[in-house]
Amino acid sequence: MKKKIFYQLFFSILLCFGTISNANAQTADGQSTEGKDFWVTFLQADQDSNNTLTLSLSISSREDCDVVIENPYTGYTESIHVTAGALSQVDIYANGNVMASNARQEMTRTGKICYAVYSEKADTCALHVTSTADISLFATNYKKATFDATNVIPTTSLQDSYMVQTYTPSDHDGASATQGSHFAIIATEDGTEVEYCPTVLTEGARQFEKEYANWGDGLFDVKPEYEAYRNYHLGDTLVTPALRKGEVFYVWTGKADGESGDLSGTYVKARNGKKIAVFQGCPHTNIPYQKKQRDHIFSQAMPTQYWGNTFAITASKNRKRDILRVMALYDGTEVRINGNLVHTFDFSTDKKQYWEFEIGESYGSLAKPLVEDKSCMLETSCPCAVHLFMVSQQYDGDKNNNGDPAMLWINPIEQQIDQVTFATYVSANGTTNHYTNIVTDAPEKMTLDGVSIAGDFQPVTGSSTYYFAQKELGTTAQTHTLRSEGSNFIAHVYGFTKNESYGYSAGGATKPLKSTITINGQEFTADSEQNTLCGQDTIKFGCNLNYNFEKIVWGFGDGSDVYIDDSGSDSSAIKHYYANDGIYHAYALVYRQSSNLCAGQSVMDSIPIKVNIGRLTFSITSVDIPCKVEGEPFMGKIYYNNESGIVLSNDQLTYTQAAQQAGFKNSELVITPEYFGISIPDGAEQGTEYGIRLQIESECGDVDTTLLFMLSYDNDVLSQRFDNVLGLLAAPFADEDLSDYQWYRASDSNAVAGQTSATLNMYDLGYDNYKDESYYLCFTINKGTDGEVKTCTCAKRFSENHDEYQFKPDSTIVLSGTTAQAGSDIFVNAKGIATVMWINTSGKIIQQKAIPADGSTVSVPEQKGFYILRVVTGDEERNFKFMVQ
Repeated sequence: MKKKIFYQLFFSILLCFGTISNANAQTADGQSTEGKDFWVTFLQADQDSNNTLTLSLSISSREDCDVVIENPYTGYTESIHVTAGALSQVDIYANGNVMASNARQEMTRTGKICYAVYSEKADTCALHVTSTADISLFATNYKKATFDATNVIPTTSLQDSYMVQTYTPSDHDGASATQGSHFAIIATEDGTEVEYCPTVLTEGARQFEKEYANWGDGLFDVKPEYEAYRNYHLGDTLVTPALRKGEVFYVWTGKADGESGDLSGTYVKARNGKKIAVFQGCPHTNIPYQKKQRDHIFSQAMPTQYWGNTFAITASKNRKRDILRVMALYDGTEVRINGNLVHTFDFSTDKKQYWEFEIGESYGSLAKPLVEDKSCMLETSCPCAVHLFMVSQQYDGDKNNNGDPAMLWINPIEQQIDQVTFATYVSANGTTNHYTNIVTDAPEKMTLDGVSIAGDFQPVTGSSTYYFAQKELGTTAQTHTLRSEGSNFIAHVYGFTKNESYGYSAGGATKPLKSTITINGQEFTADSEQNTLCGQDTIKFGCNLNYNFEKIVWGFGDGSDVYIDDSGSDSSAIKHYYANDGIYHAYALVYRQSSNLCAGQSVMDSIPIKVNIGRLTFSITSVDIPCKVEGEPFMGKIYYNNESGIVLSNDQLTYTQAAQQAGFKNSELVITPEYFGISIPDGAEQGTEYGIRLQIESECGDVDTTLLFMLSYDNDVLSQRFDNVLGLLAAPFADEDLSDYQWYRASDSNAVAGQTSATLNMYDLGYDNYKDESYYLCFTINKGTDGEVKTCTCAKRFSENHDEYQFKPDSTIVLSGTTAQAGSDIFVNAKGIATVMWINTSGKIIQQKAIPADGSTVSVPEQKGFYILRVVTGDEERNFKFMVQ
């Protein structure tokens, strides 16, 4: 029986229009801010001797896990168990002396050194946090009336390139009280050297100038800690010493005020692509300049690889104003708010590479904000970072306001996520009101702690796609989970109490920005063939662009001519037919208009596109089971069709449970390009379907199917009647309906003409046809029913050995032999009147004689050769082969 099982994964595919990004505006697959491995340090806090400091880590997870916190250089280690959905807070330094030197002395006694205070020196003040499951990690720096927090990026998401964003430091008590700005670098690998280019003088440079101001150019005997500044000029690049894994390099401006104390725009780059973490902020500052009150601001810097082009800006709830800073990587970057051009970066004047604006409401004597609204859409022509700064308590002159400065990273739309668990915090300074701002394009899919919040959203001003919500989270410390069922979002968390604020990004994706083209929802980047377009024979190439281009050149990878689209706006769809199955390396060359270029960008993006043409189709075409021979292995072949081009292997094929129970063994399955070789066990039954499970992992979709086959092997069911008839035994098929008989010669498998019954008479074949030949019979069992089977018998020869005859009925005809000499006589007794005929090999009767009832001699032909002696009585007819010698 031939039973075909088709598994067709792809019949046809026409790829829908996608989008190709503006400069670096799409992302490749990457990490998120959840992870199992982190590095963190805390930056020097407000140096107020009348207060105490608490440095804490907060941990949340979606599942139970065990977390280890350690300083690899001090011997400190601490293990905690985190319960799914709960917040675990670990006070690393609790209610301790806030002054830098005193705090470090106290930490040294416990080994819990985590406080960066020694500027421009390699230090061992980082904590390494590891977990048995993904966690979200948050770091908080708390001193009464000065508080901020940051989410911590896992080690897997760190990169080598950063731009520092702080705020212009000030103190309402005067410039002498200002404490400048700072950042810290943590090495995650041994031998890490980091280049940094400060935009203002650091504490080390200031001390050098102070100590050696009058020495002129002929300096000698410079203290080792000042050697780097011997020939230093502002704007020069400095290099850290080679840092060991887990070492910290802290950079502080010292107690510098205003622009001279703002490290914003400082570029930080690890050599040789080594991954580093960077933390940034100010010990304390007013926001804006010299507006009461001051607060500590603190956040982890995002690698420049994760910056974006599109931002949904949302104001803080129950506050009149927020300040935004947009930081650009490239000169000439354009900034648009709600589609209107509001700023073009000119690094000759924007020396620290940021631009600042306010969002909120008009109030009293305050200057009108640029964005007089609760939200806006901000778009940039080249990758940018956006930070939101919460303003000082008395910015508007109202001493009864809650809150104070804090800073947080605003995730670009390109870095959306679908779920995050985060934490809120309480303060010893009063009741804290907690909030989260959420942006999504699918508000109906958003839940907070499992409850839909669809009704809380309103459109983002300037967008027809995005919506935002400002959700209150109560006044207690808790964990919360935001989730989008089938879409994505961005969010940040913040809180206010008397003279305090905190804020941080609730979490986001951390995907390196790449030049990409999107076709049918799949992204293809200039770096590599990360995805594959799959189709049976036709692929539709095309994309919609959100900027003007000069042309797109499509290459299809099959030797055909390229297609050039020079429409300059929306790319038209190009259907391309592939004549043959296989893997093709297509590509798109996107030529930008020069006005769309960012610094360092190529005029042309070359995007490789892998195309897989062919169906993952497998089918059984025939089953060949030979006759079973006692004492020999019983083997068969299952022929199959493989249209996928995939070379099958034993680890992809297993017998089904039913087949294994019957005795089929996976270890005995032989795979060739044309057939599966199977060893048939004694327990296998004819007419029963067995299966071979095929499991294949493929970039065009996985295959998991069962190829069914039925054992229908040839049977020894032919028998010989007398010396001239082969016939099919009736007993094995007593309950079956048999039809469509056809006899075949075994030597060439050709059908014997006219032989379409259950028996084969050798006299109908002629001597030359049946001499030294075997025959087999094919027929149909139960034709037209669900149990229809086509089968064949084993081949069989005509035999001269009477003992092999299956049918040997009593006969009244007796011969004296079946060989004789030419011209001699033989005796024939038919036990009745009979007619005897000699028939030659041409079928011609050459002699005929009537014999009496008691028998008679019969003359043998004179010519030697092979003859048939036919004896006919009133009851029977028999034919005997005779050799005349």
